[in-house]
Amino acid sequence: MKWSGIYAVAVFGVMVFVWDTCARRAVGARSWLVDGALRGGLPAFVALVPTAALTYVATWFSWFTHPDAYRRQWAADLRASGAAVPRSWLPDSLNSWWEYHLVMWDFHNNLTPEHAYAAHPVGWLIQWRPTSFYWPDPAPPPEACGAQRCVEAITSVGNPIVWWLAALALVVLVYVAVRGRDWRAWAVLAGYAAMYLPWFAYAHRTIFTFYAVAFVPFVVLCLVYVLGLVTGLVRPPRPLRGADRADARAADDAATAEAAWANGTTPDGTTPDVAATSSPAPSTLALLLTHDGSVELSRRSWAVLGVVVGLAVLAAAFWWPIWTGQTVSYDFWRWHMWLASWI
Repeated sequence: MKWSGIYAVAVFGVMVFVWDTCARRAVGARSWLVDGALRGGLPAFVALVPTAALTYVATWFSWFTHPDAYRRQWAADLRASGAAVPRSWLPDSLNSWWEYHLVMWDFHNNLTPEHAYAAHPVGWLIQWRPTSFYWPDPAPPPEACGAQRCVEAITSVGNPIVWWLAALALVVLVYVAVRGRDWRAWAVLAGYAAMYLPWFAYAHRTIFTFYAVAFVPFVVLCLVYVLGLVTGLVRPPRPLRGADRADARAADDAATAEAAWANGTTPDGTTPDVAATSSPAPSTLALLLTHDGSVELSRRSWAVLGVVVGLAVLAAAFWWPIWTGQTVSYDFWRWHMWLASWI
């Protein structure tokens, strides 16, 4: 699972470079491509890639410092036996570490035995085949749950309301990103691309739905973003073109003025007339949505948010016993198996 972070570093690194370069072009920079590469891309690469690499190596600290750790003495034992040591030019500890990675790579790429809970990535977005983590045998006695048959189970099925609605929202997200050129939608899609799509290259091996935990944040962001579009919390962005640069400068001046007013002065440094600048206080509901209460939702929008959030909370309460391995009746457990593929 830690290796999947490599794709995130690559995808988000490219995304930041593209954003920076396009921003330079949008404001009319003459050498936007060269500056984007040398002033934006190169420093970002130096800051991101070595940091990610050192962080990964740091997670092996205990392995390096414990001589009896698994395969820690692989190179030293080969050398002591008189056998040829691959990559003998490396220090034994680093050589053993590298060999450990090669073994892991070989194991995971050749893990092809059939498994009852193996799941193709295509079905992960709708939780088609969750993994059963816990099912003790023999089962608890009948008196443990007050029924003829008791069970204890932990199943990796996610919240169906969140996952199923997010799967539908993903279609909208792709449309908005491609047709509307919304950078926010592309940011969420970048997470899907980094943490989900690479698994299709390993679909030949035995993989499971719980690997989807790596991109759960983007599943939630996708649903939240589309809900924002539907309710009016999120407004389509206005693309910045060459003709809009004057407007951009005006907006920047307006932001500066607003900051000055917020600090108790006017842009020229004088004290404003409080009575002349006062405005009605925003409603409590508006302050729940934005820090300044600038967004007011209609009753319909509140109803949509209430229904989605309410159903998600109810689903979480309903599945809680199945997520936590509580002793329940067999019938109660079957009520939670909405799809035959969940059993």
